[in-house]
Amino acid sequence: MPRVLIVDDQEDIRELLRAIVEKDGHTTLQASNAREAETQLKDSVDLMLLDIDMPGETGVELLLRMRRGEVRPTVPTVFVTAYPERCSPLQATGFGANAVIVKPFRLEEVRRVLQRLLSAIA
Repeated sequence: MPRVLIVDDQEDIRELLRAIVEKDGHTTLQASNAREAETQLKDSVDLMLLDIDMPGETGVELLLRMRRGEVRPTVPTVFVTAYPERCSPLQATGFGANAVIVKPFRLEEVRRVLQRLLSAIA
């Protein structure tokens, strides 16, 4: 069963994403910041939903550290953002993300992205 790490500083967003992910039968882990995410990544994680704008280290900074090998393991990552103008899909790819979901997101959008990425690693 795939394990999805949800990283967002807003508890309501984490809970909403958790409900969507678990409804499709996946297991979730949660973190409210980059430091917690780094700890959670030590467990077996198949995919990460990562908020770009968090206090302290941003999602972009965490992902760049992962891609440089400073944080292990590297997992497929979907940026989640309320500010799409700060990170276009092309920029997200340059940072190492596999996709971008814009808040407020739709259930179908999240499910479609998860299905595409999780089927690629299955």
